[in-house]
This record gives sequence, C-alpha cells and structure tokens, in this order.
Amino acid sequence: MKILIIDDDPEDRRILRHCLQESEASARVTEAANLKDGVSTALRENPDCIFLDHRFPGETSGIEIFRELRKANLFCPIIATSGDSGMSSRQRYIQEGAIEFVLKDMISPESLPIILHNAIDKAEIARKLRIQQEINQKFTNQLTHDIRSPLINIRSLAELILESETPKREDVEAIRDMARNTIVMFENILKMVRDSGKITLDLNTERDIASFLESEANAFASQANRKGIHYKFAIEKPEGLIAFDSATLAIVIHNLISNAMKFTPVDGQISLVGRPDEGRYTIEVSDTGCGIPSNKISELFNKGSNISTQGLRGEKGYGLGLPFAFDIIKAHDSNLQVTSSPDGSRFFFSLNYLKKARNSQAA
Repeated sequence: MKILIIDDDPEDRRILRHCLQESEASARVTEAANLKDGVSTALRENPDCIFLDHRFPGETSGIEIFRELRKANLFCPIIATSGDSGMSSRQRYIQEGAIEFVLKDMISPESLPIILHNAIDKAEIARKLRIQQEINQKFTNQLTHDIRSPLINIRSLAELILESETPKREDVEAIRDMARNTIVMFENILKMVRDSGKITLDLNTERDIASFLESEANAFASQANRKGIHYKFAIEKPEGLIAFDSATLAIVIHNLISNAMKFTPVDGQISLVGRPDEGRYTIEVSDTGCGIPSNKISELFNKGSNISTQGLRGEKGYGLGLPFAFDIIKAHDSNLQVTSSPDGSRFFFSLNYLKKARNSQAA
C-alpha cells in the first residue's frame, strides 16, 4: 500500500511514519511538506491513501490542498489530521469529500490499521456512487439527445404542412411514422432502465429488413428535401431472414442519418445502403459532408469522451448517441465502424442471418 503524508511539521510526519511502520499495515510511505510538493507527489506516486494535515503556515490550509488534489482528479481516500478537535474543521472536510477527520493524538500503531481499513471501504463506496451518478447523468443526456432529434423533425414537418395550401399525404404519413418510431424508441429506452441499463434484443422474430430500412429511410425524406440535400437509399433484398431487433436498430439508423443531416451542406448527398455481403447483411450510411477530424474518430464511440460538435446549421452532433449506437450494434454481434475524410463520412456494420444467429444462441 502506498501512503502519502502531507504535513509541514517534520516531527508529526516522523510520528505518523513510525506508527505506520510499527502497525500491521504494510505501507510504502512518501512525504511532502507543502501544497506544491503534496500535489506533485500525489500525481507522481498515485497513492492508495493520503494523510493530510489541517494547519499549514501562512494562508495555506489543508482544505486548499484537498481541493487542489480533487481538481487533479485524485480520488483516493484522504484522511485529514489535526492537533485540535474543532468540529467546524471536521465538518468542512467532510463536506468537501474527505473520507475521515482524525485527531493526531488518536493515531497509534494499533489504531492505524482500523483507520486505513475504514477509509478505504468508505472510498470504495464513494467511488461506486460517483460512477453511478456519472452513468445516470450520461443516460439523462442521451435520452434528451435521442428524443429531441425526432421531435424537432416532427415539429418542422408539421410547420411545413401548416404553411402549405395543399398538404401532401406523404408528409402526414411521415409525421405519423416519426411519432411511432419515437414512441417505440422511448419505450425501449425505458425498458433498458428497468433492466438496469442492459440492452436486451429480440433477434428471433422474423422481420423483413428491407421493408424496415425503407420505412426508416422515408422518415427523413422530407427533412432532407427542406435542407436541400440529395437523399438516396438503395436497399437490396437479403438472401434470407436477417437477425435484428427493430426497436434498437431504429435508434441506430436514426442517429446515423440525423448526424449525416447535420454535417452535410446544401446540394450534398446522404445515402442509406443495405446489401448482402459475404454471408452477412451490411448496412451503411454515408454522406458528402465535412468529414470528422482524424483526432476525434477514435473517440466517437467512447462513452467517456462526450464529443459534441456543432453541425453546419448550428445543430449539436456526434457525442451522446454514437456510444449508445455502438453498444446496440455490439449486442447484435457486430461492430459499428467508420471511415472519414474531408469529403464525407461512412458508418457501416453487418448483421447475421437469422439461422446463423439461432445456431449461435443454441451453442
């Protein structure tokens, strides 16, 4: 176990080091006497636990060092130590997130193993809580992202119909389809919440992948027309039934086409292609937009990267939806891949035939 002691008093550091050496805790101890050395040593050593003195000469206090450590994303257990029993100091440290506040007189070779054990246990609980809070926040952001996009499309198309003297039947049908797909998508996300975030798929129901893709593609035709984008889809019939979950695959298709719409200029082109491909069925969405910077491609599917880039018309793009889409395709026993250049981007993946998927599940 690596222990860092941050204390300006050399005698207090010596006593604490002695207690650690004499205790049952097997520890490698490093020391620092001020804020600057304390933070730099913590970053270099990445300790398992830090003992942080409360009082330092001048205006520096243990609280300031604690905050600097947290700013540096050091979340190991920090035990604040003090020579006095002021309750206000203890409350301040606990409110800031310190694991424990211990009086120096209470530290001994016998008490240290208990103090360390309790601190590490509390830190692990705090770590799990922090991770769950991050997951909840990302899920909320993603839910907003995935629901907002189709609702904007529905609103835009409804406004177009209201402005037209002769509304087209296909525009009304597009609104109906987008509303239906949004409801299905929302219900599926809620199901994931009930299943603790797990993506559960129905791959055994026999569905027509070509009809499914045509329906999803048609939902974006009016939007492409309004934006002056050439929108094409070429969907070939597969050589058999394809294993896919329509609710989750719809989320992926919507995400890919929505992003393509955001980054494709007037007179640009977006294509949705579905075709048999070496024993599987490949689906790809490509565009002639501005492309994705090479330094961002590797982060597109990373849940922790939170990439967000404005589209050509000020829309938000990438980021929250793509990691979710990646997980959905992975659950389909495939990989969502991307190639990009300044002339446009291409996202693609391949699905199994239903017979192969059933044989794989049986095995």
